[in-house]
Amino acid sequence: MRSSSSTVQRTADAMSVATWVIYATVTIVAVLYSGGLALYTIFGVPIGVAVWGIGLIAAGLHDVRGLAAGGVGGSRPGIALLIGGVVTMAIGLHAWAGGHVRGGQAPSGST
Repeated sequence: MRSSSSTVQRTADAMSVATWVIYATVTIVAVLYSGGLALYTIFGVPIGVAVWGIGLIAAGLHDVRGLAAGGVGGSRPGIALLIGGVVTMAIGLHAWAGGHVRGGQAPSGST
């Protein structure tokens, strides 16, 4: 039994709408909240301010670069991610070691 093309099209449309709803309600919210929570934990920025800041930065990037901002696989985003990862690691080590990373002193209470 073959499906009519209108049934296939309706199914495809429904799946497209469901995908966008899930993307907008789960993925974007999780990314914004986890980023806000990270900024609150590391720097003490209120979560609401951090979430709005991340959202506004993303909106600005989208306005400047258009849809190409989401699909760029060039070296600039990779370098920015690498620098961000190194800076995050350095901040975390500095906080964990109580500012004694270069001196070789272990934080109190470590084994």
